[in-house]
Amino acid sequence: MATSYDKITAFHYASYRPSLHEPILRACLDEKKFKHGLDIGCGTGVSSIALKKFCDRVSGVDPNEKMIAQTVTKNTIDYQLMMDKNLPFPDSTFDICTYAGSWWYGKSQALLDETIRVSTPGATILLYDFELDFKNIHEVLGLVTPDLAGYEHDSNFNNLDTAAINAISQQKGKQSMLLSPTEIAHLLCSEKPIYDQLILTYNYTDVFRKLVDEIKTLISPVGITITAFKYYSLYRLEP
Repeated sequence: MATSYDKITAFHYASYRPSLHEPILRACLDEKKFKHGLDIGCGTGVSSIALKKFCDRVSGVDPNEKMIAQTVTKNTIDYQLMMDKNLPFPDSTFDICTYAGSWWYGKSQALLDETIRVSTPGATILLYDFELDFKNIHEVLGLVTPDLAGYEHDSNFNNLDTAAINAISQQKGKQSMLLSPTEIAHLLCSEKPIYDQLILTYNYTDVFRKLVDEIKTLISPVGITITAFKYYSLYRLEP
């Protein structure tokens, strides 16, 4: 059961993500172009596709097979399964490495050292994340907001050995977004703690369709405005 739910949540994760990756990348990178980018913790590849707009080629790695299985293969983006904290690439391969909402899960000196190893001299390393304020939506739908105690959206390289890299900037911001009932439902179903609640509420059947109908009835048939909080830390490897 747990395995099938992982497949379902990965499917919804791939079906819709808010259009925040590219604006964050553009705010951090401006119009700079790179030869080869690495998206570490790429998930279903949404962040890799956004990174491709700034790179000639992109490689994405993730430790979750279910997520990798949902990626969209493109000629200039390749995806690989990541084992432990080892990056399956030669030294000095990438001139930009990104972590899109993934650094906190693997945060360690070992992973930072691996990131530095595969980066070229002077490479850019970017950590970014965003948080959607769904508390009101959870309340209206009778859902318990997952306890994210300990999770840090602004997690970065603090308290690690960063002698080989320079911190360029660390910032946060927010923006309002209008999302449709279908988009909201995809986002809710992509979170396993929420999906586990939904299958009990809707008796395991037609969960997504019933959720969309419920959102239209209880909240809005057209769209919902939510706030997105954005966080990013930009570093550069010593040349």
